[in-house]
Amino acid sequence: MFYTGLFPFKYNSYSMDVKEEETNPLLLNHNHSYDSMEKSSESEVLGSGSVEKACWIPQPQPVHRRPFHYPSMSNLGNINEDQSIEVSATVSRHRYYSKLTDPSLDTLKIPDHVVPSYFFYPFPFRKLVGKQSSIITIFSIWNTMMGTSLLSMPWAVQQAGFAFALVIILVMCGICLYTALRIIRMPELVGNATDELLEFSDVARHFLGRWAEWFSLFFSLLTLLGSAVVYWVLMTNFSYHTVLYLHELVTGAYGVPGNTNSSDSDLICTSFTESTDNSTLCSSNSNDDLFHKIWDVDLTVPFFLLVMIFPVINLKSPTFFTKFNALGTLAVMYLIVFTSVKSAEWGMNFDVYNSASPSFVQLYMPSFPALSGVLSLAFFIHNCILSLCRNQKKPENNVRDITIAFMLVCMTYLFIGVLLYITFPLKKVCIADNILNNFGSSDLMAFLTRLFLLFQVFTLFPLILYLLRIQAMHFLFGCIYPGLKQIVILNSVLLVICILFAIYFPRIGTIIRFSGSFSGLAYVFALPCITYLKAQKDERSLTLTSVVFHVFLVLLGFANFVAQFFVDV
Repeated sequence: MFYTGLFPFKYNSYSMDVKEEETNPLLLNHNHSYDSMEKSSESEVLGSGSVEKACWIPQPQPVHRRPFHYPSMSNLGNINEDQSIEVSATVSRHRYYSKLTDPSLDTLKIPDHVVPSYFFYPFPFRKLVGKQSSIITIFSIWNTMMGTSLLSMPWAVQQAGFAFALVIILVMCGICLYTALRIIRMPELVGNATDELLEFSDVARHFLGRWAEWFSLFFSLLTLLGSAVVYWVLMTNFSYHTVLYLHELVTGAYGVPGNTNSSDSDLICTSFTESTDNSTLCSSNSNDDLFHKIWDVDLTVPFFLLVMIFPVINLKSPTFFTKFNALGTLAVMYLIVFTSVKSAEWGMNFDVYNSASPSFVQLYMPSFPALSGVLSLAFFIHNCILSLCRNQKKPENNVRDITIAFMLVCMTYLFIGVLLYITFPLKKVCIADNILNNFGSSDLMAFLTRLFLLFQVFTLFPLILYLLRIQAMHFLFGCIYPGLKQIVILNSVLLVICILFAIYFPRIGTIIRFSGSFSGLAYVFALPCITYLKAQKDERSLTLTSVVFHVFLVLLGFANFVAQFFVDV
């Protein structure tokens, strides 16, 4: 049996009494035969000058050769004795320790045929852990960015106008990609402290000080809180419609009233001039029906969810839900299929000339900041981009892989947002901030989409609150689990906030654009640019062009946030 790793294979300074030139490439000395070795079951103990018999009684025997290894597979006839001071010292220490132990023990015995590690190859079916290929990195980034913004993308495109929406999507994708690349390259500017920089907040602290870490932590918590609120609103909406579909399937009472189009009774026009909250989607006879009194989207569904969710989010580590991460990819794939099928059924409804036509499309809308605000969260990956790329098998491909991932995300948003927008058969102003709200509960494909997404957000919501919890608790108490009492209090406060939004302000488009623009101001625009400028200053490579460009990006992010207050949607 050959050993590598645990014991060195270079023994150039090994002192022996017998000096003998070995020219035979066999592992055994030419004075010994294989048969004699097999019969005696002897193994030489290097450094101790003894041979152990089969009965394990040490018997002193002279050592007739020095251990050696083959230099290469193509040249087996030569013997190579490597010269290494480090290996020599290691062998000397091993010989010393071996003499201090019982010679009958095998604990420190070195085999007399030691070969280099490059002689061995990993088992072909053994799974290698800790490294990921480029394709895994690309789809991890794509899957992480694909979230609730997909459902609001058609509405966001309508708020900006068709032509202006295309420009804004491409520009925002480019800006977010640039700042993400600045973050992924930032540890290279640090030097020896790279191993200590686990997240971007650590990078910001290294260059800017402690305040930058607190600043990034605050906006990270705010982003997670905004995501939790959106997920809770969606869970309430999906739960209501899923149960309503099953109820109407059993009772045969299809038909959800509302402002429906006469040519397509499955579509509902929910413009913001009326209301886009969940109450417009209730049945007209809900006041007279016991079912609708019990299953009310505003008054009862959020509290039914509370009973189911609250015990789960108080677990010390809800790692069980991480097993369902693949559902995110399946849900996105099904949403793409849903978009393709519905667009094919509707056909093209695109008219830029006749403003009186139901298919009229405006190329520009003054409410375009709503789209840029949504995209600030849609392309948000900056707080975890270092973690996603840390186990990359070939780190030199990080820039290429991140660029490909952003291109895939951009194409996905364009496909779902633009395609549903130009094929929507009703007036474009009817598009809801949750595109599924335009479909009645009796629509089978909409029901399946809601069911997929419900299971996805139900498994992701505890993880979102867990991430928020450990960051908050570590900041406040210095540990991630200070006690059940503190956890229950924090989770209770968070759920109260989520329930209040679900009851009084269930507009996910507005929540996403404010949360995205505010968090993006810090993580997408300000911190990456300011940190990069500080790194350039430390290296004495700062230029006026770099200062002007990055300050412009920071001001652009600030303007994006302020503009959200002037958008009336």
